[in-house]
Amino acid sequence: MKIRDSVAFVTGANRGIGLAFAQELLTGGARKVYAAARQPERIPLAGVESVRLDVTSPEDVAAAARQCTDVNLLINNAGIALWTGFLAPDSIEAARSEMETNTSGGRACRSRRHRYGQRNYSSKGQAYIRSSTSAERSRSRGR
Repeated sequence: MKIRDSVAFVTGANRGIGLAFAQELLTGGARKVYAAARQPERIPLAGVESVRLDVTSPEDVAAAARQCTDVNLLINNAGIALWTGFLAPDSIEAARSEMETNTSGGRACRSRRHRYGQRNYSSKGQAYIRSSTSAERSRSRGR
C-alpha cells in the first residue's frame, strides 16, 4: 500500500498508537487523513479531518461511512482494555464491552467500508489494518 496520496481513515486516533498512525500518515504524504474517535474534539493533531465514531454504534459507523466515501486505507485501531478482574462483579459485562469494541467494532467498520466505499477499493491498492491498544495499555500498567 502506497501512503503518498492515499486517503486514510484511522479509528481510535485521539491518543496512543492511533494518534501516531495519523501523524505518520500525514508525514508520509497522505492526501487526506480522517481521524476518528468517540470524542473527536480530543484529537490533538492539526491537518486531519476529525470524525465522531464509536465503533460499537451502528449509527456512527454508517454516518462515518457516508461522510468519508473517498477512503482507500482503513486503520482500525479503536480498542479498549478495562482491566477488570476475572472474578469481579462486573467481569462479564466488562468482557462483553471489550469484545464488542475490540472485535465486533472492527468487523462493522470493515463491512461498512465495503458497502459505502467500494469504488475506492480495487486490486490497485487497498489496505485494512487492525491494530490493538491493549499492548500500549499493558505497558503503561507495568504488565
